[in-house]
Amino acid sequence: MASTHTTPTIEDAADGLRVTMPVPRMGCVSVFLGAWLVAWAVGELTALSALGGMGTSFAPGSAFLLIWLAGWTVGGVAAAGALMMSLGGREIVTIGNGIIRRRAEAFGKGLSWRYPIERCSNFRPTGGTADEKTFISFDYAAAKGEQTVRFGSGLTEASTADIAERVWTAFPALMPDHERRIREHEAADALAAEQSQA
Repeated sequence: MASTHTTPTIEDAADGLRVTMPVPRMGCVSVFLGAWLVAWAVGELTALSALGGMGTSFAPGSAFLLIWLAGWTVGGVAAAGALMMSLGGREIVTIGNGIIRRRAEAFGKGLSWRYPIERCSNFRPTGGTADEKTFISFDYAAAKGEQTVRFGSGLTEASTADIAERVWTAFPALMPDHERRIREHEAADALAAEQSQA
């Protein structure tokens, strides 16, 4: 089932330009994850009970069960996080004080990332499905090489264009070079047209 579009808010905050993007609500996915987590809990408790019944002896069966339980636990934590995001998640990107801060959270709990703005460039709308520009990306010169950071979910092309325009106005250095060249040519053409009419 396709996710619905969400409307971001763009505001000037004390710590910089802040973009808040709600995660689209995905009813069927949320129901599936909830049901899967019930089955996951049964499997987790069963495996823990079986492991406890093996006592302190270390047998090949207990080694396999430990490895399986570790993977099962990681899968359950990831599914629980996805469920929380689908029910009440949002992404917050704040640009200011020399930092791009990105946070993904649900019900006040989440993860944060920080990117020094001097190592960031090419802030732009990028494609989702069917080449619609429904995400925002920027390039980050990390210690291990350049990375592309992408965020936004369920945005419209109009929303990504609005976000990019606000960021470019406040932080011109983040504008992609090709966009800057287009605008410089348009400004030069407009000036030439004015001068020819004078």
